[in-house]
Amino acid sequence: GPWVGCDLHVHAAPSPDSRVSLADRVAALAAEGVGFAVPTDHNTVTDYGPALAALGLDDTMATLPGVEVTTWDPQFGHFNAFPVPSQPDLPDHGAPRYTQQSPASLFAAMRALGPDTLVQVNHPRLEPDVGYFNLLQRDARTGAALPHYSPDFDLLEVYNGFDIGRRARVDALFDEWLGLVALGRRVVATGSSDSHNIRYQWAGYPRTYVAVPPGARDPRAVLRALRAGRAFVTNGPFLEATVDGHG
Repeated sequence: GPWVGCDLHVHAAPSPDSRVSLADRVAALAAEGVGFAVPTDHNTVTDYGPALAALGLDDTMATLPGVEVTTWDPQFGHFNAFPVPSQPDLPDHGAPRYTQQSPASLFAAMRALGPDTLVQVNHPRLEPDVGYFNLLQRDARTGAALPHYSPDFDLLEVYNGFDIGRRARVDALFDEWLGLVALGRRVVATGSSDSHNIRYQWAGYPRTYVAVPPGARDPRAVLRALRAGRAFVTNGPFLEATVDGHG
């Protein structure tokens, strides 16, 4: 059908906290049926393209380069940007600066990487002290937060692989996303594995399914559909619903 399974937050050896080779990572993603994946290593731009080509999987899974900006000094959260150009001649392959930033300045720097770049808030309530909403003291009911909070993001990770066994946390964050929508803030919900290993942290669980028109499954088509919100998040069950004939 029209659905492409996506993992928009996943790690390999370019991240200092992962030892997974790029070849093993893309093989694991393809084995799980992920059709589109974004490498999001900490503070370095990664490209899965060469590894996919070397394994003969470039017709099986689409990809675009990405990065997870992991802020420090001050620390206010983890944020994905994709697609971004991988520039091997630059430090960290051209990743945005992750220190001495504010949320507004970081989001602006991420958007400056390209006209199609999407900005995603990762695990906004994850402990200890890595969740954007926790660190900026965002009120889930009213939307009030510290003065330097910025709402200038496109995607919100409502389901992270580290929460697969924590249903109450997932429900609470889903409710918070609904609250954002109710307050007039249109942001697309996503879910990704955040896998750093091959075993125990399975790539593709949870994942985001994106509806892409048949015959238009190139990476940019996936991005356009994701930006438009034609997506849902699951850790396995697949439910399609229509109202008056509309999905």
